[in-house]
Amino acid sequence: VVLFYGYAMQTTGLAKRLSFLILNWFPPTYAGVMGAFFVIGLVLSPAIPSNTVRAAIMVPIAWAVVEALGIPPRSRGSALIIISTFEMAVVPGFSTLYGSLYGPVMVGLFSSQGYDLQWMPYARALTLPTILWSLLLLAGNWVALRPEEKLTVGKEFARSQLARLGKISRNEIITALVVTVSMVYWIGERWHHRPTYLIGMLALGAFAAFGIIQEKDFGGAISWSLVMFLGALFGLSAVVQQNKVTDWLAGYIVPVVRAVSGNVLILVVTMAVAMLAVRFMDPSGFLVLTVLFLPISTALRHSPISPIVLVASLLFAENPFWTTYENIWVAMTEGMTGNLAFEGVHRVRLAHVYAIASLITLAISVPYWWA
Repeated sequence: VVLFYGYAMQTTGLAKRLSFLILNWFPPTYAGVMGAFFVIGLVLSPAIPSNTVRAAIMVPIAWAVVEALGIPPRSRGSALIIISTFEMAVVPGFSTLYGSLYGPVMVGLFSSQGYDLQWMPYARALTLPTILWSLLLLAGNWVALRPEEKLTVGKEFARSQLARLGKISRNEIITALVVTVSMVYWIGERWHHRPTYLIGMLALGAFAAFGIIQEKDFGGAISWSLVMFLGALFGLSAVVQQNKVTDWLAGYIVPVVRAVSGNVLILVVTMAVAMLAVRFMDPSGFLVLTVLFLPISTALRHSPISPIVLVASLLFAENPFWTTYENIWVAMTEGMTGNLAFEGVHRVRLAHVYAIASLITLAISVPYWWA
């Protein structure tokens, strides 16, 4: 149901309005533009849980900014803005449980292991580390791909785009209210103990009542093939366990995990490195998340290490992009910019930054999680 939130945000124009408003608040510098897209990703992620939809909204805006500012195609400046934007469309979504479609998958994984993963404990564990991770990525990108020239233009682009959107519409206001109420409901799950999907069903009814989503839209408003894919993933943990795949993997993984489990820092870094390596063989990332988390969480069930920390170490290494096939959003970005935004060498350089920033974030987060 929450995929329809993204559709409502996109079709009403609310997502674009928020994006241009935030762009207008930041100075017209590389650091300002990158900071603006970080805030845009952070603001949009609870309302648009699909990384793909957020990328589809943010990358074209970033490319329009690059063209409006006169930044040459395939330059370091263009690569810096566009690659940073697709990262900010994905990474801030990990700060909340339903900020990305990995969230529902993780709920299923935790449930299969007898854990109850709720919105607030997840946010306590991952919101601050994710913000730190995002800032480290942006700083590292700047150092690794410093632009050739400074920007010397004003804020006219964002202001002109806001003017074109006109006054905020009734449907935008309704969508904003529905999303806000839903977030409050999810945050309060530990107090009201109602099912998480209940507010989504009510929201869908509200969207239909006000004509934001009509009957004719249901076939194409969201990707039903993606929904089927996620449905299969929810059952994957049961399939993996029933066919003793976790037992087979445990013979290879568990000895390594137990050898380093006495040091949480070494443990989380080892898990992250394993994820980065295995992602070359799993372009989606969902399968490897399942097959790594299940045997490790089983082996450490009686340890003092929270399963949220275990899954965080995997999520922080979930989306490398040394090659295009590893990351669907890189492929989307290349397509939406006509392969004019960056060179392969730019992508690889910032992929190194992604891996390093992920490991540094985990190292810094360990004392935070202890506390």
